[in-house]
Amino acid sequence: MKLSAAIRAGCAGSRQIFDRLFDEKNGLDVVGACMVGAGFPKLRFIHDFREKYHDELRRKVKCPDCIESGPVEDMLAHLNDEHRMTRELIADFLESRDL
Repeated sequence: MKLSAAIRAGCAGSRQIFDRLFDEKNGLDVVGACMVGAGFPKLRFIHDFREKYHDELRRKVKCPDCIESGPVEDMLAHLNDEHRMTRELIADFLESRDL
């Protein structure tokens, strides 16, 4: 499963939050949604998630809204927390880069 598809799957039934992966009220940021959508529903699985998607998460990308660039894993948090981009738009961004 691509990261973009995992984000879309994880968005179902959750609300977007910022500055953390999960909350106690079924909130997920973009990384949390990606983890849940990929089958890693709890924070304790973050190592397994990073291992499965190692190559994709390390791929360098440029922010579509500013001059920031870096690995996808960092850019997900940047787009979610700094730009408050919706998880669906972040999924579109990743899909446009075949991720």
